[in-house]
Amino acid sequence: MAVPRNLSGLERIWTPMLNALGDIAQIVAAFASVAALLIALQANQLANKTRSESYEQQEKSHQLEREIAEKNEKFSKQAADRERLRDQREIASNMQAWWVYRETEYGKQWGIVLSTTGPVNSVFFDVRLTVLNKGEEQREKIAMVPPGQYFIPSVFKESKYSTGQPVLDKPKLISAEEIEKYQPLLHAANYVVKQIEFRDQLGQQWLWTLKEGLTSL
Repeated sequence: MAVPRNLSGLERIWTPMLNALGDIAQIVAAFASVAALLIALQANQLANKTRSESYEQQEKSHQLEREIAEKNEKFSKQAADRERLRDQREIASNMQAWWVYRETEYGKQWGIVLSTTGPVNSVFFDVRLTVLNKGEEQREKIAMVPPGQYFIPSVFKESKYSTGQPVLDKPKLISAEEIEKYQPLLHAANYVVKQIEFRDQLGQQWLWTLKEGLTSL
């Protein structure tokens, strides 16, 4: 910057210096503005990063809550299913069958007692029995069995005096007093109820076997 000629000697010395200081102040102010801008940018970036991290953290938290809720719902459903199956099993365990006999004027009368009574009664469908009848495997199918006790006679096709192979006749409802007239066959290898397959009133299929007991299918 040019110095005016009419200035005194002292003024000639200080004026350039003051002008230089003004320029320096402007430069410093400019640097300060740049620094402030950089600080503002950094603060803005930090705020954006913080918001982004906060959003991600919230998303993770929400995802965790959803997973916990789904697991709780799954566990609740499994517990309800187990309880329902336990109740069904208790009802299905009412289905029982065993060989019996009694003495009559014509000799021994053989047959199977089929019982479906219990604390909670139910109707059973598609009942299929597999038995040994005088050593021969035979099957009996009953479409529907209401609650009660039934007797399935083992009879001879030709006559009641026949000594051939007996077969199972149709079941008939009997009273508890009538059942008391029969004796269970406890150790008869030729007269065995091997398995019972049936369906309960809720549609669940069940299988009882001599070896495995009661299982759901």
